[in-house]
Amino acid sequence: SAKLMNPGIVEINSTLLAPDNSELYIGPGVTLRLASGSNTSMLKNSRFSDASEATITLSLATSINVTATWTGHGQTVGSSRWLSIIGAAQHEYNGVWYCTFTDANSFTYLRETDPSAAATGTITVRYANVGIKVWGPGTIDYNQANNVSATGHENHAFKFLNCAVVHYDVRYNLNVKKFVVLFSNCSEYATGDLEFQTASDGVHINGPSRGVASVGNLSGYCGDDMLALTCGDYSGYELSRGEIGYVKSGTIR
Repeated sequence: SAKLMNPGIVEINSTLLAPDNSELYIGPGVTLRLASGSNTSMLKNSRFSDASEATITLSLATSINVTATWTGHGQTVGSSRWLSIIGAAQHEYNGVWYCTFTDANSFTYLRETDPSAAATGTITVRYANVGIKVWGPGTIDYNQANNVSATGHENHAFKFLNCAVVHYDVRYNLNVKKFVVLFSNCSEYATGDLEFQTASDGVHINGPSRGVASVGNLSGYCGDDMLALTCGDYSGYELSRGEIGYVKSGTIR
């Protein structure tokens, strides 16, 4: 975890990686700015680029309880952790879920809706990042005019993929080329009250979105959407695809 407390500009020239149970605090009078010519996102979760751990099979135990077979998963029987499940043709199975390992080769989780069918497709599992908090009354500055060569999702200032329990609450967000903050295949996440200046979206959500997504009051200027909810997206930005469940938002102006 890190706290930026001394007023002034702090420049970064590469993407910060946020691990599990970490906190980045940007204090009053502090501006975290992307250095000119860096052409990358300012922060992403540490497991953002992780490959899948295994291909698994899923079966219904009840209408919403799923049993997954992951041979030799290596986790302690009876323990629980957040996992990302992706690839089922029936979208109800996909997302980041809180899973319990029931024996040496299996785990279970509860879905939110009932597909009334067993899962098909090439289904993979990944470990999800959990417990990331980025917050404070300070300012982030993507420095868009001097980072014009960024492409695809590197245009986004802050991005979270395959995460649970994430909180983004940096008050002022300036000169962002694309999305201020992207949540892609996340569960139980939130923003505080944000003000921003962006050429594209403020808060952008790519499904699957599980649990409760709580978005605060949004204000400022955007070139596209203040709040975007997308079950699919342009190919350069589509880090995940799926249904969106429960999202609540404050005022948007």
